Amino acid sequence: DTPGAPSAHWRVLYAFSEEEFFQTDFESANFAVYCMPGGFFSDKVVALKHFWLDEVEAHSTCNTTNGPTETRHVGKYALEGAVIRRHIGNHSDIVKRVTTEAERVEALREFFGIHIPIEALEFIRGRAAALCE
Repeated sequence: DTPGAPSAHWRVLYAFSEEEFFQTDFESANFAVYCMPGGFFSDKVVALKHFWLDEVEAHSTCNTTNGPTETRHVGKYALEGAVIRRHIGNHSDIVKRVTTEAERVEALREFFGIHIPIEALEFIRGRAAALCE
């Protein structure tokens, strides 16, 4: 789909305010979102990594891979809980589902370049975000 075309699917990703914010506002908001019981980040393991599209994918989105970075498109891998998705434009595919913490640690390394020692798994056990093993 071409942006602006009648068939294009748009979704709001960001909203901005003209209100003045101070450092303590950001710190409080960050703490609340991160630590609030039942919140998105306290109950799930999440990760996001962007990547440049290859020539075939870039062509399918009407873009190029050899132009300036301002005009190149990116895709992203997203982990939410036990599911890893690959997003390009408004299309996404599930690329992996994990069932154990060891599998999630391996997926974090493989898709996101995050290396977590296997000994660190003890720190998620008993938490809401832990996978039942």
